Amino acid sequence: MGMGVVWMVFAALCWGGTNPLLKDGVQGFDRVHGSLWQRLLFLARRWRFVVPFGVNQCGSVFFAMSIASSPLGAAATVVNALTFLFTAIVDAILGHRLLLSWRLVAGTALVLFGAHLTLTAAPT
Repeated sequence: MGMGVVWMVFAALCWGGTNPLLKDGVQGFDRVHGSLWQRLLFLARRWRFVVPFGVNQCGSVFFAMSIASSPLGAAATVVNALTFLFTAIVDAILGHRLLLSWRLVAGTALVLFGAHLTLTAAPT
C-alpha cells in the first residue's frame, strides 16, 4: 500500500487545493447569458479557471493510480478526508472566510481519525 498512500495524498492535494481556486476562477460566470458555447468560451479564456481545472483533473489520474495500488474503500475514504482538509487549508491561505468553531475542529479530527483507521485496518 506504500505508493497507494502517496497517490492518495497527490489526488487529495489536486482536488482539495484547487476547489477554492476554481471557486475564484468562475467569478462573473453568473453574469454570462447566452448559449452553452458562450459560457464555455468565457471559462476557457480565464486562466484562473483553466489552470486549476487542469490540476484538478490530474487528481483523477492520481486517484485511479491510488485505487490500483490499494483497496478502493481505503482510497476513497482517505482521499475524501484529505480533500476536505486541503480545501480548508487553501481557503485559509487565500483569505477566504473560515468559520472556525469547535464543531469544525472536532469534525476534522474525526474525519482524519477515520481515515487513519481505514488505512491501518485495510488488508494489504
